[in-house]
Amino acid sequence: RDRMMTDRLSDMTAGTTLLPDLTRQPTVSGTYLRAIVDFAVLRGGARRSLLHDVGLTEPDLADDRRHPLDCLMQLLRAAAIRGNDPAFALHFGQHVPCEQVSLAAPLGKAARTVVEALQQVNRYAPLSTDFPALRGGDRFRLETDRDGVWLRDMRPRDDRTELTELVFSRMVLGIRRVQQHDVVRAVYVTHAAPVHVADYDVAFGVPVHFGSARNALLLDPRWLQTELVPAPAHVTRILATHADRQLSALTAQRTCRGRLEAALRPL
Repeated sequence: RDRMMTDRLSDMTAGTTLLPDLTRQPTVSGTYLRAIVDFAVLRGGARRSLLHDVGLTEPDLADDRRHPLDCLMQLLRAAAIRGNDPAFALHFGQHVPCEQVSLAAPLGKAARTVVEALQQVNRYAPLSTDFPALRGGDRFRLETDRDGVWLRDMRPRDDRTELTELVFSRMVLGIRRVQQHDVVRAVYVTHAAPVHVADYDVAFGVPVHFGSARNALLLDPRWLQTELVPAPAHVTRILATHADRQLSALTAQRTCRGRLEAALRPL
């Protein structure tokens, strides 16, 4: 009977892509992938060709679809090649605010302090990029020493250079949008200096240290005392309700039953 069921599932899912094993590998939302495609098209790219390069279709870009994080990396690299722009990921982070790829940023705007905002960002960060290896721990962590305040990306060390580029360029953009003074002192990344190192100067405008032991932004301690103007409570309540439902669905999909249900539902 088990073999018959397996054969039946194989027939039913022929031509479809089953969801990845979300208990083990990092994933990215369809929303994130769509934002990258849209930005590449805005810069002159051909949408259909770009999707074909990485084996995606328009339905794959739906908000509730999850894909292996490597799909995001392939998409960034394809966009860089097609657009003849090695710094595509940096430019994406510079010009596409977090609100377009995740609910974490708009929910962070409900906070009155920087620390509260970061707590919200950490809670909802998995909706855009999820790292099961963190085991529910914070994606971004604040650390303080005599040099200043460090904002660390705690994702497992990897060779996803483009992910570091777009995350940090977007973070710097977000910090500078709410600050009256520039609190970013330096950028530390684990990867080696790329061929487009000059674009880092434009994106960050501060020293960038390559080959570091951590991916982190070094910030002025005054940043922690920044008082934020919270967004209207009724708006954030609506967003939080929607985001919490998405988080619950993501958690459920990490189980064998959840993955099977998600694969069968469209059929």
